[in-house]
Amino acid sequence: GCAIREGGFIAQHPVDDGWYLYRDLDGNDNKAGTLYTEATYNDTKLDDPVTVVYGHNMANRTMFGGLQSMLKNLDFSEQHLVYMYQKDRRVTYQIVGGVQYDTSHIIYYHDFTNADVFNSFFDQLWKETDGTTNLDKANKPVAGDRVLILSVCKNGDDNHRYLIVCKMIEDTA
Repeated sequence: GCAIREGGFIAQHPVDDGWYLYRDLDGNDNKAGTLYTEATYNDTKLDDPVTVVYGHNMANRTMFGGLQSMLKNLDFSEQHLVYMYQKDRRVTYQIVGGVQYDTSHIIYYHDFTNADVFNSFFDQLWKETDGTTNLDKANKPVAGDRVLILSVCKNGDDNHRYLIVCKMIEDTA
């Protein structure tokens, strides 16, 4: 399989959730922004049922640019991994799908600590049939899983985001 080997950091501002949208890690203006999570909805310990990481879809393939193209033809008979490194810890996620979603705020509108809400959300996602969608039908997240969602603007479509859905398979913590 493949691993996304972007490298780099995922940032989180303590009070301003949109701080890194158009700023680099040092706070300087930068249209590419920084990959980030929102403190209002996710802690930095990766222990929430669903953690959403936001990034721009840059034409030069930086940040999350190119992920939609990669996911469209991903073969799930092989394992594809995403690694998150923290001090003395590596968290491994398996990519289980790429799917379009509307622009609504995923965690604001869904209490993923509720098993029914969690299962219902992923049941709906796994019904998506848009041509850019590619889901591992045998590996849909279910309540109890810890999920990482990489959220990026959909190529040429301002009304949707593209989600790369990953299930945690190992945590060395």
